[in-house]
Amino acid sequence: LAATVLAYLCLMGGLFYPTSCWDFMIREGGPVDITTYTSYVVFFITMVKVRQDYTATKQDKVHWCLFSFFALICLLREMGAQHWLPSKDSTSFKIKFFTNPMNPIHEKIIAGIIVLIVVAACLYAAYKWAIPLVKGFFVKRWGAWLVGTMIGCGLLCKVCDRMNGFLKSIGYVWERRHFTYGLNAVFEEGLEIMLPILATVALLA
Repeated sequence: LAATVLAYLCLMGGLFYPTSCWDFMIREGGPVDITTYTSYVVFFITMVKVRQDYTATKQDKVHWCLFSFFALICLLREMGAQHWLPSKDSTSFKIKFFTNPMNPIHEKIIAGIIVLIVVAACLYAAYKWAIPLVKGFFVKRWGAWLVGTMIGCGLLCKVCDRMNGFLKSIGYVWERRHFTYGLNAVFEEGLEIMLPILATVALLA
């Protein structure tokens, strides 16, 4: 949590830097990316360290594997894995990728299989955890609130990520030098850093 606060302070400070300095902070492989990847490394190390505490039964092991799978998906998403597969498109996990006749069929099949696996994992997780999560939220169980916070961070991060494209679609040009553009980037990058940190706290709590 202290690291999260520090990251937010650094990012907020970046709002008042020249544009070149701000671009340096959030560029690919820059300070923000390094902080995020480091947080994921700490998270996976923590997962290995406390594994025995969460795999007592067969059902616990299934949940552990599912949790690990989602963590890996988040890391790959952060690393830009959605851009690794397509050879003639920008990303492989959008409807336009599957409907574009220029994209090779084998890439569509691979992407489709990955999408089905992720959707199946999400549906299973919703089936097993949705009701306990909602009940825990109303009886103020810290675990439910922490998981809810992680989900909320993920959703807000996605909203910030899509904000620029949405504004373009309605005819508004968002200047990079504008304060609100930097503020949106602060929230997006900061929320991405918070995800592995909150997951680590959940494991250690």
